[in-house]
Amino acid sequence: MRTVLVLALASAAAVLLAVSSGVDDSSGQEVRATVHTVKMKGNNTFEPAEVKVKVGDQVKWVGEGGTHTATADDQTNLKKSFNTGTVKMGQEAIINCNNAGTFLYHCEFHGPMKGKIVVE
Repeated sequence: MRTVLVLALASAAAVLLAVSSGVDDSSGQEVRATVHTVKMKGNNTFEPAEVKVKVGDQVKWVGEGGTHTATADDQTNLKKSFNTGTVKMGQEAIINCNNAGTFLYHCEFHGPMKGKIVVE
């Protein structure tokens, strides 16, 4: 089961990376998203707890201890704007930051474990 989850996350990450790179219409040059890494620590913290990114960038959570999620605090049409699902040690999850704004998030397993993404 763990192997299937890891493969599924790796496949999803590869697809997200492929989709996020593209061509800038004005210059014809290829534009790549910057990937910002947030560690999910064993002491129930996100490190860093706040990241500032640009529209089109990505945030990647890396499990470095314990079992965690990164789940948006907001709800749109009864659905969270993002939820990484369960991320265990050694696993990763990536989201695309397509909309400007401030997005607060938390770990569903550890209430005080909170973070913030500022998309400019």
